Amino acid sequence: MALDRPKILIATFGTLGDVNPFIGLARALQRQGCVPVIATSEEYRDLVAREGLDFRPMRPDLGEISSRLNMQKGEIATKMSRNKRFLFDQVMFPHLRDAYNDVMGLTKDVDGIVTHCLAFGAKAAAEQRGLPLFNVFLSPMLLFSADNPPLGTPAPFMTSRSPLAVGYNWLLIKTLEAALTLLASPLARFRNEVGLPGVRGFELLVGAPRAAATIGLFSSLLMPPVSQRTRSEIIVGHSFHDGRHTPAGASDPEGLPSDLTDFLDSGSEPIVFTLGSLVAIDRIDYFRACSIAARSLKRRAVLLADSADVDKLRQEMSSEISVHGYVPHSLLFPRCCAVVHHGGMGSTGQALRAGKPQLVTPFCNDQFDIAERLRRLGVARTLKAKDVSADRLAQNIERLLSSASYTDCARAVADEIALNDGAESAAALISQRLRRPGPGISGCVVEGEPGTERV
Repeated sequence: MALDRPKILIATFGTLGDVNPFIGLARALQRQGCVPVIATSEEYRDLVAREGLDFRPMRPDLGEISSRLNMQKGEIATKMSRNKRFLFDQVMFPHLRDAYNDVMGLTKDVDGIVTHCLAFGAKAAAEQRGLPLFNVFLSPMLLFSADNPPLGTPAPFMTSRSPLAVGYNWLLIKTLEAALTLLASPLARFRNEVGLPGVRGFELLVGAPRAAATIGLFSSLLMPPVSQRTRSEIIVGHSFHDGRHTPAGASDPEGLPSDLTDFLDSGSEPIVFTLGSLVAIDRIDYFRACSIAARSLKRRAVLLADSADVDKLRQEMSSEISVHGYVPHSLLFPRCCAVVHHGGMGSTGQALRAGKPQLVTPFCNDQFDIAERLRRLGVARTLKAKDVSADRLAQNIERLLSSASYTDCARAVADEIALNDGAESAAALISQRLRRPGPGISGCVVEGEPGTERV
């Protein structure tokens, strides 16, 4: 039976970079005539409500995790950068049943579920209830295959697309499947406890058995062209939502703080330095190094630091450097000459759309992969966070800005990025599949579906 106004639960967990894309998707679903409900950590309740969206709490909350581990959020970010298992073993797996129970209680009257690919408890609940599930990836690394191996990681993948390299990568992935199954053994045990069938490797960790669709909410420019698909993902483009509501203290109609607008209007385009919402915590020395690098290059700069460090940094800086907490990147990046960031997908998407050259300083998780993809795209240089110093930053920024190739490539990429709105495309796809269920619901890619960037 066709659904007139399908109700859709959207479940996500993590930092602002994991929540904002789904807010953009929810608003696009509203425009499609759907009724979206966002389920995520309690700390995002006000953020979601300000966008006129229905909010429901889904555990865990970062505050709860901080209390359980007796660690500040900055310490958690540092741990994640040093220990690849920490995110799963200490942050996510201990709360599988909490998230599962929350979503089971929220799905009695919904028609479909959209989940972050790492929202394990929510995906299990969708499978348990037999609801159409749309498994969303915000990063290309987790959609790895022999054609699209993870980049910038210790695993010895080959980046060539020759038949020999693809065959080697396929064998390596099969070998790593055992390691992935071991990593996700708490998830396997949980699935067994709630009566779900056993799965292994990639499908256990980030897959979704019988998903209605697997959606990549990022630009296909970050993925290599592939001749043979091992899965049926649909890459639709970035979701660019970044909270463009007017922040406190803002007076101009664009929503930037008035002192930042005055700074931007008063001189040459600055370099923007940002580390997102989590990595920025307890990184005051990083931003000090950024300011020294900018001064050595005789460049103006905007530092987007953790709110706890803003006042202290402002006291230390000259008039050529403007310090702020979070501001919408979509409003700031078009007015800068370059963006230095950590490799989060939110910052990456906004920098690509703004057509600005980038220096990526990855700290943890998929940031190394994203940094390498941007370098291969020709829009960025990379410098690992552990190697950051004022001198190294200055050297890389000088090369970035002195070579026309980075700027030209960034502008060309921006022209392509502008052709696709991932949130609108994903919303059209989800709405269509829920309103017209049938054979296509199995997840196969349908040629000519609305808004698909590459199939």
